[in-house]
Amino acid sequence: MARIEKELYYVPPKHIADAHFNVYFTTIHRTFPVLIRSKFLEEYKEYLDSSKHGIVPSLKQQRWLAILNLVLATSALFSHMIKAEWRGALDDHLIHFAKARELSLNNGILEVPDMTQVQAFAVAAIYLVASNQTNRSILFSDDKISCAMHGSD
Repeated sequence: MARIEKELYYVPPKHIADAHFNVYFTTIHRTFPVLIRSKFLEEYKEYLDSSKHGIVPSLKQQRWLAILNLVLATSALFSHMIKAEWRGALDDHLIHFAKARELSLNNGILEVPDMTQVQAFAVAAIYLVASNQTNRSILFSDDKISCAMHGSD
C-alpha cells in the first residue's frame, strides 16, 4: 500500500478519536443529529478491526471513513474553540477535511447520493459553517440532500 494511501486511511489513536467523538456527539450532534451514534461507533470498531489486517477499505468503507474525518475535522476545530486539553495541532481540522474530500466528497459528487453520502455532505456543511466558510457549505447542503430525500427526477 502506498504511503499516501496509508495516511489517507490513518485513524488517530483510540483515546484521541474517542475524545473527538465525545465532543461531536455531546455538542454538535445535539443540534444537528445527522449520524446515528450507535451505528457510527459500530462501524468505527469494524474499521479498526479490518485495518489491523491491512485490508484496503471498500468504496463503502471509504465513504464512511470520509464521515469519520469530517467528524474529526469538526471536533478538532471545536476543541480549539473550547481550548480542550487534548486538542491537537491548529491545522488538524484542515488535514481531516482534506482527507474526507479525497475519500468521498470529490468522488461521486455527480452521483445520486445514498444515505452515507448525504450524511457526509451534511457533516461537511456543518464543518464549513463552523470554520466560517458559509458560502462553501451551501454547495454541500441544498442539492444533494434534496435529491436523496426526494429521489432523482
